[in-house]
Amino acid sequence: MLISPCSGDFPRNQAYAREAFLHSATVGDRNGVLEAPIGGHATWAFTGFLDDSIPEHRTLGMECGEAWFDVADYGVVYGDLGVSPGMERDIAEMKKRFKEVQYRSIRK
Repeated sequence: MLISPCSGDFPRNQAYAREAFLHSATVGDRNGVLEAPIGGHATWAFTGFLDDSIPEHRTLGMECGEAWFDVADYGVVYGDLGVSPGMERDIAEMKKRFKEVQYRSIRK
């Protein structure tokens, strides 16, 4: 499960999510294990299915993302842009479900 910022500077966060998804997939390949990242915000808000500026849509997007937590092997937090309240919520929920949480950076 990929965790990166969504709300706030939406275009910047959307571009960063693209970088993070590519990084996740390629890091997995280098380690010999394919990572197939999924992220609630990328699936719902960044594709335009939901409008993150509408509170009901934001809540629905986060709930849809959480539905993947039970099948995810672990969570990966991409924190180059900081950790938002939504990311903190996802991290806490992953830990509540006894899932490992890794922290990564793609910008040195």
